[in-house]
Amino acid sequence: FNFHAPSFVVAGRNSVHQTGELLNQWGAGKNIMVVCGNKTYSLGLLNSLLDSIRSGGFTPCVFHGSLPDAPDPSVELAAEGTARLKEFAPDLLVALGGGSAMDTAKAIACMLDVDGDIIAYCKGQIKPIRRSNLLFAIPTTCGTGSESTDIGVVLDREANYKYIFANPFAGPDVAILDPVLLTALSPSMIAATAMDAFSHSAEAYTCKAANVMMEPLALASMEMIVKHL
Repeated sequence: FNFHAPSFVVAGRNSVHQTGELLNQWGAGKNIMVVCGNKTYSLGLLNSLLDSIRSGGFTPCVFHGSLPDAPDPSVELAAEGTARLKEFAPDLLVALGGGSAMDTAKAIACMLDVDGDIIAYCKGQIKPIRRSNLLFAIPTTCGTGSESTDIGVVLDREANYKYIFANPFAGPDVAILDPVLLTALSPSMIAATAMDAFSHSAEAYTCKAANVMMEPLALASMEMIVKHL
């Protein structure tokens, strides 16, 4: 079997305030592009992140205007974000939000150094290459796990079809897990996204592709969710 855990994980209360320091540790250039959802933006969750980025000596640019708070980003959104990325030319992307924001940032990062569109990329018509830009991911919900996987999803709304891209270069380089960000969620959203996390763990444990690396992680995850939720 193959096992790949792409992200360096930083976890702890208020760890989002370490973003500027981490950007310096990872040798990021001056320009930083932040991808977030509209709801994340409206809740003010972006403020502490931008403050930390600026305090580290970096210049952030926020991409959020067309990003819906939906489970999956659209093909058009990925194309819009890629165009914005090439225009701003950042040295690093930071995704802040739920699975949609993180998958959007993953798709944008993967398309930066290749020609073509994301559908062709998902179909394997474009060979994945190692990204020239770094990617940080900061989840604001419990459930997707997208901050530490090398898989993403985009939705072709015209065909009503979800495309999946998965390769060793798609995952974030750094994941920042700050539980304080979850306090902005309603109790019902906490419950829904935590059950999403539980279902992902149960699926990983029971699927035919389960292996000795996955099984203990899935079991521990389910135990923690049952205990704390």
